[in-house]
Amino acid sequence: MRRKILALSLVLAMAASVLSPAAMAQTVSDSLPIVSVTSESAAESASAAESESTAESVSTADSANAAESTSAAESESTAESVSTADSANAAESASAAESVSTAESTSTAESVSTPASAPAAENTTAAQPQADEVAIDETNFPDANFREFVKLYDTDGNGSFSQAELDAVKEINAPSYRGIQNLKGIEYFTALERLNVGYNQLSELDVSANTALTSLYVSGNQLTSLDVSANTALTNLEAAGNQLTELDVSANTALERLHVVSNQLTELDVSKNTALTSLYVGDNQLTSLDVSANTALKSLDVGSNQLTSLDVSANTALESLDVFRNQLTSLDVSDHTALTYLDVHQNQLTSLDVSGCTALTSLGVSRSYFDDDRNKLSSLDVSGCTALESLNVRNNQLTSLDVSTNTALKSLEVGGNQLTELDVSKNTALTNLDASSNQLTTLDVSANTALESLNVRINQLTSLDVSTNTALKSLDVGGNQLTELDVSKNTALESLNVRNNQLTSLDISANTALTNLDAGDNQLTTLDVSANTALTKLNASSNQLTTLDVSANTALT
Repeated sequence: MRRKILALSLVLAMAASVLSPAAMAQTVSDSLPIVSVTSESAAESASAAESESTAESVSTADSANAAESTSAAESESTAESVSTADSANAAESASAAESVSTAESTSTAESVSTPASAPAAENTTAAQPQADEVAIDETNFPDANFREFVKLYDTDGNGSFSQAELDAVKEINAPSYRGIQNLKGIEYFTALERLNVGYNQLSELDVSANTALTSLYVSGNQLTSLDVSANTALTNLEAAGNQLTELDVSANTALERLHVVSNQLTELDVSKNTALTSLYVGDNQLTSLDVSANTALKSLDVGSNQLTSLDVSANTALESLDVFRNQLTSLDVSDHTALTYLDVHQNQLTSLDVSGCTALTSLGVSRSYFDDDRNKLSSLDVSGCTALESLNVRNNQLTSLDVSTNTALKSLEVGGNQLTELDVSKNTALTNLDASSNQLTTLDVSANTALESLNVRINQLTSLDVSTNTALKSLDVGGNQLTELDVSKNTALESLNVRNNQLTSLDISANTALTNLDAGDNQLTTLDVSANTALTKLNASSNQLTTLDVSANTALT
């Protein structure tokens, strides 16, 4: 019996020796209450663990009793075999217990660290950049001003652009934006359709990657070259006020508007741009320009170039034509019935046929007063231009001009010619009339009651009635032979020049709005300006005045 008891003790000792410290710790842990968990789920987990621990203890006790019964029934001769077998079984039981304990420990730890009832933490930080995003940094956007500007399009505020953010940008409008000098980074916006970076400080620009562009505005920069060969979708290109010496738009067949005034272009080929409706190339160095293929043109500006000829016979859709300050000796617009604006001043024209320009509202054919080689028209027929509202033929050699059919005229400038008479009785809409420096001896403006400005200086007028011209604000009759002038009805007058006449008296008491009065070089013996308190400029020199009281004229400068 003692040998059986010794065998059983040996089995139990061996089983205890193979139990891991973790299993032993787990047994102790499972027997203790969990006080650090406050949620219901954690409490349930602890309860379940205690139940398992209790069941495990019972199972262990049963196993021990069973082992003792078996050991008692066995003979002493087989004690070593039983002992060996029990040791193996005990080792397996210990291993299984250790596995169960480890699993329970892991489960318990998970239950404690992440309770099922705990809410998910709210994400309060900005989205983090992804590996394939474009960082808004000095490498991709080296210009600090442009870099700051494009941050407007970083919709998630993570400091970089996703492809979706880049594709969403259809328009960049940054004119005069803090002096952008470098637009590197624009190549990432491949979906861009409209780009406006006018009036910055760009000296170069690469838009080869922006193939979706339909409108490009880069005026007022310092560009010496501009490559738009890849931008075949362009319909509007404005690059005025740069330093371009050449520009190739042969690939831009969709162009409708091309504005490149104030550059240094010596030539420009627009033969492929048949969709053009507006072409502005003024203030360059062009010596020739072929627009025969541009039949859709409505507006053409080639002013301030060096053109000696210009054929617009194919451009009958033209509504506005500006060819001022060139060297044209002839220009045929006789069948341009759609033309409303024509400026040919400061050329070398000796004749101009506008008889077919029935829609013309503005015509400028003046020349510079000091340029003897400029326009010298001796005659001009505008009788067919019944829609004319503005006519400027200053400084030519006209001896006569019939404007009787031009009843819509609002502004008529015929100064610097050789006119001896001028009939404006039918031009009742006139607000501005300049007939200075001619040879007029009389002028009837009684029908021109809308006149606000009348300039007839340096003629041979001995009298002038302006009593019906009550809207007059400016009247210049200097350099004539007037002995008297009644301006009592012209109470709106702000500027009056009667210099160099033969006036012996001048009553301006009713002209309280006067700010400028020049009455020099007359024969005035008295001049009362006490009512003219708004005067800022007064000239009464070269008269016969003995006194002049200006005490009330405190605004005089």
